[in-house]
Parts: sequence; C-alpha cells; structure tokens
Amino acid sequence: METDWEIRVGDVVESLADLDDVDVLFCGSRGYGPARRVLLGGVSARLVRRARRPVVIVPRSAAGQT
Repeated sequence: METDWEIRVGDVVESLADLDDVDVLFCGSRGYGPARRVLLGGVSARLVRRARRPVVIVPRSAAGQT
C-alpha cells in the first residue's frame, strides 16, 4: 500500500475540504470543549461539515495517559 502525508498549518479548511485526490483526511483536535470552541471556532468541526471525503478526528492525548 502506498501512502502519502502532508502537514498543513494555518486556516486550511477550505483547501482540505475541496481535495478530491485523497481517500480520507486526518485532523487533530485540541479538545477545547464547547465554550472555547464558540470563541475560537472548531477547525475539525468545520472540516467535517465541508469535506468531500471521510474525516478522522484524532484527539489530543491526555497528559499522563498511555
């Protein structure tokens, strides 16, 4: 199986949501919760709503958990 990956930073929701040449998108989540999400916006939530492909949200691991 051939794979390829790329790390993008900044506000890239639109460019990622419009991708057609991928099978799945992975997006990290900081897990701010509802209050901060309202103030800051949720990149992962926006990507899930707009993406043309399946999106996997990877939560930030809690400190001290293995």
